[in-house]
Amino acid sequence: MATYRTLVPLYLPHDIWVDAGTIISDAPGGPIPVGWPPPTNAVDPVDGPAITAYQALGPGVNSDAEPYKGIGPWWMGQRWTGVPVAKPVHYWKQVPGTNTFTLT
Repeated sequence: MATYRTLVPLYLPHDIWVDAGTIISDAPGGPIPVGWPPPTNAVDPVDGPAITAYQALGPGVNSDAEPYKGIGPWWMGQRWTGVPVAKPVHYWKQVPGTNTFTLT
């Protein structure tokens, strides 16, 4: 079971809308299917399976996610919902002097 916290409002499969700060999972009855590709910087992985899936996709995938994919000042802001959303715990960081990224 992969569990994520949304950093931005998202449309999920089957036209499900979730606000930023919502916990979503692929558990039975959850809003995302097993194997759902997590949009980079639009969700924060919460558990081991989610971290594994997020890392497997790497940075810069799923260009159809929210504009700018949550990168910006709204990590700590009140983007559209009026509810503060905490910044991500896990995020991609470029390794200095290289073109590679690491998940922190």
